[in-house]
Amino acid sequence: MTAGKRNRLISIVRMGGATTNDYGETTGGSDQVIATAFAEVLFGTGQERREAAQEAGSQAITVIVAWTPTLAATKLTDRVQALSAAWDITSVVPVGLNKEIHLTAMRSV
Repeated sequence: MTAGKRNRLISIVRMGGATTNDYGETTGGSDQVIATAFAEVLFGTGQERREAAQEAGSQAITVIVAWTPTLAATKLTDRVQALSAAWDITSVVPVGLNKEIHLTAMRSV
């Protein structure tokens, strides 16, 4: 893949864990950007779009990034921040030997 197709700046965000304060109240932790990269963003196929419409309006994307050690450590509990939205990661697939990583993510619309 040429670098020209990687024309969207994305961030991988690790969700902070919830904590309990001195009063016994649960508070959310802070989110942390663990990586930023240029990516190729592909939207789901027509079939996936039809299925998504039946599933209360969810939308799927595939994000293709160059392999880095940090991106290779992406977890399913992380999120992709792309196209002005947060996307829940549903799969992380390394392609080739340290070549690319394909992240599939969903969001509700």
